[in-house]
Amino acid sequence: MVYDSIHVVWAQGWWNPPDKVLHNVKRWAEVGTVVPWSIERAIERGLVEAEFLADAKSYAMAADIILANAQLVFGGMAVGADMVPLRPELLKARLAEWSQRKTRPLAGRGCVVYESHRDLPYNGASWFPPGHPWIERVVKMQRENVLGKGMGADEDVSAVTGPRAWRALIDKERKCWNASVEVVPGAEAFLYEPMEKWRRTEGAWIDPGLYGDWKGEKPEKWTGE
Repeated sequence: MVYDSIHVVWAQGWWNPPDKVLHNVKRWAEVGTVVPWSIERAIERGLVEAEFLADAKSYAMAADIILANAQLVFGGMAVGADMVPLRPELLKARLAEWSQRKTRPLAGRGCVVYESHRDLPYNGASWFPPGHPWIERVVKMQRENVLGKGMGADEDVSAVTGPRAWRALIDKERKCWNASVEVVPGAEAFLYEPMEKWRRTEGAWIDPGLYGDWKGEKPEKWTGE
């Protein structure tokens, strides 16, 4: 079975997202089956309980939680609404390859893009089969960090549910990480990386976007193709 679901979140709902989000979703449909999530949809479908998402004090944090839970339950790739596939056919082939591995040492491994210049994993563009032990640990970590913590809106999302939280979990769960996750260098997968937007990677798979505008408050970032 090929786990080709592409999970993408526009937290506030899909009735009127920016045109660029819809354009990006259309491009991801060339790679696999796009599964659009919002906070409301995640609750309605029983993916994440309402009180958990209510404690996530930003759309970015809610998106991290929804994406991890969707990967745990359904498998597939988690992408940001600002990400765009640059090589859809290559990505489609990679999803099939990852899904169908049967022999060790790579059988059953998830794939995570890792920053090339900092010691941080990306949660965006990660791929896991359903029930994967690493993403199961991520979901548990997010729950422990968020549920009932009474955080403010200015909380560091990366340290609570995103890349820095994943990095802290690697230190605690190194054996699981090493045994079950394949690392893809950011310099190979992404057109550019944070703080290195001057660098362009020839043959990159994905434009990572990196808009940081999960409320859609900066329309200039979401115009054009």
